[in-house]
Amino acid sequence: MRILFDPSPPRHALDEAIRGYWPALYTLTPNEEEASELTGATIESEGDAVRVARRLRESGIPLVCIKLSDGGCIAATNGGALLVRVPKVEPVDTTGAGDAFSGALTVALAEARPVEAALRFATAAANITVTRWGSQPALPTRDEIDSLASRLTVETIDE
Repeated sequence: MRILFDPSPPRHALDEAIRGYWPALYTLTPNEEEASELTGATIESEGDAVRVARRLRESGIPLVCIKLSDGGCIAATNGGALLVRVPKVEPVDTTGAGDAFSGALTVALAEARPVEAALRFATAAANITVTRWGSQPALPTRDEIDSLASRLTVETIDE
């Protein structure tokens, strides 16, 4: 079984209590603020996000995805660091975007999609969600997600 944990919002006491179980996780999906809270490190650039994602991954989690404030994501895997960039969108309501990301990533990984494809799928779901009002009503359809995901690219980051 693969377990995905989205530490939203971070609660220091809870997060400390479960750190011993982190090696049982397959995926951790914090946003920048949550990743900073979990590590005590500040994220002010893509390079910072890469370093924090790698640091979290060193705790035994195979896939760490940091959701970026611009709508993209940085992922640390056993193969290195990956970046998904997104076209600029005008957010209407960010409620539910993190949940859309984590839910879509879970679906894509359960379907055994390659990590790069799963990251594109999850990032597309979150980016469509922020263009609509509400949380559940804003969630996109699979066709909408697939359409945007097909236009996104994943870059390997060397650092």
